[in-house]
Amino acid sequence: MLGERPAVEPEAFPASKVHLLPDALRWEDVSRGRFDPVFDDYVSLVGNTLHRALDDDRTPEDGFVGNLAAKLRSVPSPDFLRVALSPCFTSRLLWQPATSARGALEFLDRALHVEAVISGRERADCDAWTALGDVKVLRSGEILRGVGVPGLPPLDFDGPNITDDLPTGGADPARFGSLSGAVRPTVIDRITVAWEEITATSEAVADFVAKFVQVIVPRCDTARTRFSSGSYRQYIGRVVIGNPHAAGAGHVAHAEALVHEAIHALLYMALYPVSWGVRDPRAYRPGERVVSPWTGAHLQLSSYLQACFVWYGLVHFWDLARQGETFGDGDRARCRRDRALGGFVGPPLLDLLGSDNRALIRADVVDAVESIQDRVLSRFG
Repeated sequence: MLGERPAVEPEAFPASKVHLLPDALRWEDVSRGRFDPVFDDYVSLVGNTLHRALDDDRTPEDGFVGNLAAKLRSVPSPDFLRVALSPCFTSRLLWQPATSARGALEFLDRALHVEAVISGRERADCDAWTALGDVKVLRSGEILRGVGVPGLPPLDFDGPNITDDLPTGGADPARFGSLSGAVRPTVIDRITVAWEEITATSEAVADFVAKFVQVIVPRCDTARTRFSSGSYRQYIGRVVIGNPHAAGAGHVAHAEALVHEAIHALLYMALYPVSWGVRDPRAYRPGERVVSPWTGAHLQLSSYLQACFVWYGLVHFWDLARQGETFGDGDRARCRRDRALGGFVGPPLLDLLGSDNRALIRADVVDAVESIQDRVLSRFG
């Protein structure tokens, strides 16, 4: 599935906003407004696709769609957005074939019922979880709320919506399970401090993370012991944090993970219409890989292009933290910033691509990648 194209036709999507990213990811005051068109277009995409699904699935003898449409007209906006932008719903709506729209609509109906139970507008008719996995309602009427961090997107520690075996792009996939109760206080403390430090570093970055991340899923990865974070383009806005309890994975690592994966969410939204900045689905198939100048990892073309923007955003985030000494005396932030700078000070980023890969990239993405490297070299030398 990860290499497949979305079920919605490309012409149904808004135009790419990649040209906004070199300015937006510097986290200056002007950055806030530059993210809005990307987010607003994505919300419109989800809404328009939902309306088409309702129209296509409606039949005179089936009252389900009519009842759901009536519910949508009266549901409070916050409840609707929690469900409609949840990665579990958008994956069903945008990535499944149009013939499978009923499954997405049934998920939406059930998730809206759960939100109504939480707000006291309906009585629970069964045990069920929210679409974000942060609250469980019981048929008895009891509401079991998970732990949250004020201002941060919901935390899903136990929800059933994430699969046990998520692909990681390699031959050794992660194996995700629930964290033990013994380590959860440590994890919550690390995430809380990370969020406090992000907010102290830049309100623009904090607002950005809160907007583009829909849910944070801390899990134990039984296939390995190291800390990790990941995002998946079928589940836009879901941040999976693997082994957040690992030794050495303190609040600095968590802060970088949150900003890193939030940028991925932005990029998935900004370039969703065009298979992430490339003109040919071959960019997602096994074949020629690009060696990341930041990590040494061998990446698919689409992943490499995303990495260019992610590390650009991290350069500027950690430089703000260094200036403000929000993660200590500035040495931690300086080390993180210098690591992010490393990939930009070498050869031109697009020169690392083979000729076949270079030919697959859209012109607006080429311009943006060249622009971010020029800006980094001009500012940081």
